[in-house]
Amino acid sequence: MLKNNIKNIFDIKTINILFKSKDTIFTNLQKHIKSDSKLLLAVSGWADSILMSVIILDYFWTNQFNIDNLYFIHLNHKTRDSNIKDEKFIKGFFDSSNLIIETRKNNLSKTENNLRNRRYQQIQKHSQKNKIDFILFGHNLTDRIESSFMNMLRWCSLQWLQSMLPIQDHHLLENKVIRPLIQLSKSEIFQICKKYQIPYVQDETNDDPKTSLRNKIRIKILPQIFNLSHKKTQTSNSFIQSFQKIYNQLDEDTNNQDILNDINKSPYRNCKFWYEIDIYKKLISQEQIVSILKKLWIYKNINTKFINDLKDFITTKDDWFKYFNQTYFWVSHSKVFIINAPQKFWTKSIDKKVSIDRLWYIILWKIKVYINDEKFIWSILRFPRSWDKFKNKTRNQYCINQKIPIIRRNFIPVVENSWYIIYAFKDIYNL
Repeated sequence: MLKNNIKNIFDIKTINILFKSKDTIFTNLQKHIKSDSKLLLAVSGWADSILMSVIILDYFWTNQFNIDNLYFIHLNHKTRDSNIKDEKFIKGFFDSSNLIIETRKNNLSKTENNLRNRRYQQIQKHSQKNKIDFILFGHNLTDRIESSFMNMLRWCSLQWLQSMLPIQDHHLLENKVIRPLIQLSKSEIFQICKKYQIPYVQDETNDDPKTSLRNKIRIKILPQIFNLSHKKTQTSNSFIQSFQKIYNQLDEDTNNQDILNDINKSPYRNCKFWYEIDIYKKLISQEQIVSILKKLWIYKNINTKFINDLKDFITTKDDWFKYFNQTYFWVSHSKVFIINAPQKFWTKSIDKKVSIDRLWYIILWKIKVYINDEKFIWSILRFPRSWDKFKNKTRNQYCINQKIPIIRRNFIPVVENSWYIIYAFKDIYNL
């Protein structure tokens, strides 16, 4: 039975809080937050930051993590009379030794910009002091839509339309920021708090359109758009759902940046870019391929059939390539490379060599090669030739055995002594 008198966040342990997006939130948290992660939660006392704190505590209990790794910070800006009431509520609700209260001094400026900078300065200070891994904010889907509107009114690119990523670096903070509630609308948050009688304080300035541009958008513009929506429920509408789909696609595109490992390039290759896709090739999806093509600006004249064919090629073929828009998709030894370069660039050879006269490192063209074996002294360090043999194997046979792709074989330094190849630096991947 629902407990009727929730006075402290730890009372929530007796309640099984359920809502539609909870599993998704927990799944996203699992990608980043581990058993030893230290979190700093920014809590205002409003419904979004309180529900965020409840969910994170629930996540820690569910996974049997140490709740002493949870820190809460509240910043009293002293801009309104109710700030005292908010601080009192926070002290009672977060009855924890890990609660941090920071109050603005009366002689400091109250401008919005100064308050924001001070807020992040304090968060950063306590993050460093407590060796925090992630900083969490209660920003929600409605906040995100408001920010997109603000950015569009000020003029923005697609990047700024996206705004408020679920996890991202912050220009004023050293730690990554996580927003667990970013897929919940403000109405959904209020409904969850009402259903489970989770207490929170209200900021009356949020109801004043004169306070800020965000408030004007929130109070005057968005409600009218919501009312025009084709489909409406108590907590959402088709306009909010459309924005959610847009954000999901943009977030997916951003996440796909993480699967592209940039490989160093040297001028003699004439490569504009060279990436290795950091995902098992059989798991790559059509959506990921589309996102990669768009990110790299090689989406010209690409249709659905081509995407399907490219996915089939990547997932089923090996040691071959597709070439389009001056770009190779090259599959070799279960790895996938994306290379923007002239056709048959890999056939280029380099006639460069240098005598090895010391232990340490030697620069061969653009490549730094470490020499750590005395038997190499007074040998020749050079690039390979197609007729080279190493351990009675041709260059290609050796490279196949070592799983070295054909696109690398002309650029792997070898050690020559008395016309014989005695060593090949197969782990050097500079291009």
